[in-house]
Amino acid sequence: MAKYKSFNDFIRNGCNEKEFFCIKFADNRHLHKTHPHYYFCVPNNLRNCFLLVMITSQVEKKRKLYINNEKAQKSLIYVDDTNLSFLKKESVIDCNEAEMLMRDELFNICVPRRGREIVCFDNNIQIGIKLAIINGIKNSPIVKPYIKNSILPLNHTQ
Repeated sequence: MAKYKSFNDFIRNGCNEKEFFCIKFADNRHLHKTHPHYYFCVPNNLRNCFLLVMITSQVEKKRKLYINNEKAQKSLIYVDDTNLSFLKKESVIDCNEAEMLMRDELFNICVPRRGREIVCFDNNIQIGIKLAIINGIKNSPIVKPYIKNSILPLNHTQ
């Protein structure tokens, strides 16, 4: 985070909607979630909008949620510390709950006193994870078409 003064500086001025990155924050819209979660930001073509997918350790809960929807089950990406070193236990990325937020919305939902951090940038995220997230969102039967259509291909900057 050396080139950013703070998490706030990163969200307000530094982060780019056209790059993958991972952040951690507690979402003030979910008062029942008492601790911060990790979120991947997925590159998209909507200016000042961020496409987020959450990583949760509630693996069994997510499996049960989509038990009768095989296609939605395929949009769950199971991860652990072997492919995301910052994780402490088996977790799941639920691509069915991909969410688009404006920069100000993202800034406003981050609870200040609950541990906010920039976890990793594009070049520190395995290509396999990036592809799995993109495919999970695009193949989800739940995600809205405008979100699916906004996703940039991985080679968009090359």
